[in-house]
Amino acid sequence: MRLAIHLSVLAVVVSMALMACSTTTVTETKVVRTFGVQAPTSTENVYANIPATLENRDWRIVSLASTALIKTDKELTMRLQQGRVAGYGGCNQYNGSYKFDNTRFIFASIVASALTCVVTSPQEQTLFKNLQKTRYWHIDRQTEHLQFLDKKQQLLVEYELVSNKAPL
Repeated sequence: MRLAIHLSVLAVVVSMALMACSTTTVTETKVVRTFGVQAPTSTENVYANIPATLENRDWRIVSLASTALIKTDKELTMRLQQGRVAGYGGCNQYNGSYKFDNTRFIFASIVASALTCVVTSPQEQTLFKNLQKTRYWHIDRQTEHLQFLDKKQQLLVEYELVSNKAPL
């Protein structure tokens, strides 16, 4: 009899513990896991709220963390548009996708053509790795530079606005 009571109490305690651990689904926000972190998502059209200075413009790299930039035949560029990114990494054209909210920014994938450039390939690989490490974004109000930051909010890549002209 005592064993049955102890088992019943144990079952109630375990049930309550499991209920406390369960998550509640919120209809307005959806949680998605990307790269092992919580990615920013929303059911509303976040692209309608994106700052005018971020999308549909050409950006030129000015800083790659603490790495000195190697001069290339073309500028290292990036263009963000409706969840898609495209640009030139110093050796190859690249493109991919991204997700963001007011502060968080995650490149979901980056793919590039397969050229190998002896001088610029290491720099390009560093650029792609840093873009994949991006967790936050910020536009500096003074310089209007677009900054991508890691999970500790350390600068990974910084771009300056080139123009408002048509896509690359």
